[in-house]
Order: sequence, then C-alpha cells, then structure tokens
Amino acid sequence: MMTKLDNQLQIIYQIFSIIYLNSYSLSSYRTVFEYQTSFLLLNNQYGFYHLFILLPLLEKLQFILSTLLGIFY
Repeated sequence: MMTKLDNQLQIIYQIFSIIYLNSYSLSSYRTVFEYQTSFLLLNNQYGFYHLFILLPLLEKLQFILSTLLGIFY
C-alpha cells in the first residue's frame, strides 16, 4: 500500500520525467525507488561517469534534482 509521501514523490518524478526524461511510468517501474536505482545503475564499457557526461544538460539537471529530493525525503 502506498503512503501519501510515496504518491507525492511519484507525482514529482512523473513531472520530471515528462519534462526531461520521458522514461518514468507506473507500468515500467513499480516504485520511484526502482526508477531511480535503474537510472543510477546504468553501466556500459566506459562506466557511469562517461554516461553521465553524455547526458543532455536538462537530463543532468533532472538527475541531480531527483537525487536531492531522494536524499531529503
């Protein structure tokens, strides 16, 4: 059962994803935690740092904001 805070966080992440990533949806990820960890665990032969550099500026901003929201909540 989802709490009120989880619902509010899902709304925030959905807004972020609509604006920047267009990848978060309830059908793809059961929780906001799964969405964020799948994004954090991106990996390729060059490592995460290389992937982060390749992200567009708005996606970097969204990632930083969502990480800060996750830390503070």
